[in-house]
Amino acid sequence: MIPIEIPDKLNGKTFYDEILPSIYKRIIQGDYLIDFDMHRTELANPEGLVNLLAAAAMIRRKSGYIPQILYLPEKPNLVEYMRKSGFFRWAAVPGCESLKFNSFVDADFYDEYSGNNYFRPQLYGLFTHSSEGTTFNRHIRHIEDFVLEIADSLAEDKVASSEISRYCRTLSLSLVQVVKNSLEHNHGYRGTLAYYMMQKTPYHTIEFAFSDIGQGFLERMKEMLKKKDPEAVAKYGRLEQKLNSKDLLYKNHVENPNLLAITHAVKYREDSEIPGLHKIKEFVLKYNGRFSIHSGNYSVNYEMVKEESLIRPFYHDSSYFSGCHLKIVFSLPQPSKDNQYGVE
Repeated sequence: MIPIEIPDKLNGKTFYDEILPSIYKRIIQGDYLIDFDMHRTELANPEGLVNLLAAAAMIRRKSGYIPQILYLPEKPNLVEYMRKSGFFRWAAVPGCESLKFNSFVDADFYDEYSGNNYFRPQLYGLFTHSSEGTTFNRHIRHIEDFVLEIADSLAEDKVASSEISRYCRTLSLSLVQVVKNSLEHNHGYRGTLAYYMMQKTPYHTIEFAFSDIGQGFLERMKEMLKKKDPEAVAKYGRLEQKLNSKDLLYKNHVENPNLLAITHAVKYREDSEIPGLHKIKEFVLKYNGRFSIHSGNYSVNYEMVKEESLIRPFYHDSSYFSGCHLKIVFSLPQPSKDNQYGVE
């Protein structure tokens, strides 16, 4: 059994271009005995780490087999980064393991990190019907603690207190809503549901990656239409035939059901005060951040170009990753030239 080799960089691009197609090729051949080799991996980011965990959890859900990382990275700094984030701890939650590791992993790698937690990269697992990670309030506390650190750093950077308050309130609501949406839309799933990771970068940004292995946007929208949900029928009843089309599912086409489901899910509550995906996207783009979303065989990137929000879809013709997978880069507010000292 040959393991899938993780490339030198584990990020969103290498995951969708190299790792996921290799996984998918094995699965469609009926081979779920999939392990990984990270020995040559030198760099990893939140999107790469949470997507790897989610893919491993998907393999376990489909087959019962728990993938193993046979070889850890040879770079000590990367292994330490993974340990600090909680990667090993949350991959090995009893009863919900998504990955196993070889005997060279020290026992304390599975413990909560006890070193300096200030701006530690933070990765968490979201589980249902398990003693770990099930309490929504626990995730709210994780996010609120992280946002408090952001608020402190903005104050140190002399950002106006009113701007800090507005920004951090919306940031906290946005992150909490992503977790809440996943729990609400996938309440029937048992065991591992998702992983998410957040970190402040040296580039005055926050990276937030979220990856769940639930039903995804297409199946959720079809389910709502089937149940005659009034709001869904009113907005998207005319799309029902296209959403159920198998002819377009594996075509790079503007009417591909996954692309339709993603773009319409993002717009679903655009008129609502609830901080759904549309409100989150608008908040991210207001500060010139980046908002990317993947489901099925499509990724959609939203960005600001000349003060206009543009959609850039990308079709993945060699792999299929159900669920909802987000990468959000939040740009942090800067102090104005007239407010160098953080006063109102």
